[in-house]
Amino acid sequence: MMRFKQTALVAALALATASPLATAAQTGGVDAFVSGALGTGSTDYKDTFVGTYWNESDKQDLDNTFGKYRATLNYTDKSGFGGQMDYVYATDKHDWFDSATTDIVGHAFYRGNDWLLGALAQRRTFNINDGSDYPLPMTLTVMGVEAQKQFGANTSVYAQLGRQNLNDDSWKLGGWIASVEGRYFLNDNLLVNGKLTSGAVKDSSSGCCSYSGEDKIKTTTLELGGEYRLPNTVFSVFGTYAWIKDGYQYSYSNNGGYFYEGKTEYTTHQFMVGVKLNLGKDSLRQRDREGASLNPMSVMGGNTAYEIW
Repeated sequence: MMRFKQTALVAALALATASPLATAAQTGGVDAFVSGALGTGSTDYKDTFVGTYWNESDKQDLDNTFGKYRATLNYTDKSGFGGQMDYVYATDKHDWFDSATTDIVGHAFYRGNDWLLGALAQRRTFNINDGSDYPLPMTLTVMGVEAQKQFGANTSVYAQLGRQNLNDDSWKLGGWIASVEGRYFLNDNLLVNGKLTSGAVKDSSSGCCSYSGEDKIKTTTLELGGEYRLPNTVFSVFGTYAWIKDGYQYSYSNNGGYFYEGKTEYTTHQFMVGVKLNLGKDSLRQRDREGASLNPMSVMGGNTAYEIW
């Protein structure tokens, strides 16, 4: 009986392994797309400061215009192993200053029958124009893992988990970021999706004269969207709504009785529409199962980068 259980277990494992490999062998190839989107929205700005010698607060409502441009190339070998590269350039213009972010992302993965496991590396740089156009001396990097699972013909779940680090010329903050996305296909070329991302980086310090301090940045993003590929063409149209909250908290105190603490929050409502040129797979559903189905992570934006700089 024990030998039968062992044989059955080995057979089950062999089938579980062979089936994804067989499917992957049928669906290898190149998939790519280029997209551009424009949008509008608003940002609620709140700032509070409390200290030994003074207190202050400020609140503003800002109007935004957005742009986002992306190029993605994916290759999946017949064995199931593959890679994907993403380049994303995004702009955010409002009443005070303009910011831009550039993301370069690499993915390595193995794709099975109805699942994917992989790793990603992402690097974001920041550029600010507040009268003068200049890059900020900081970068944000993410190293993480990701997984995708299909449930039946219409539903996919995509999760990412990463360790992120924010570096500038003088200090470094580290922390975690995670996201989960659901995709539902109404037909081969019409999908709706929702995504939630949450992450934080922080740094704590202490030293001479019994001082202590902490800097913390937290980002939460909720995204809702849909995409439709036009019949018998390589073009699709898409729309998104994003609720983005970036918060920066800082504090300092020493044994002489001096202290301060502050908090700055940017809460953004973003509406965007765009067009995508699809090169490779024949439908949106096929891309999700076999092609360029991976995304960059939604990390800290340019507003908070400018604030802490």
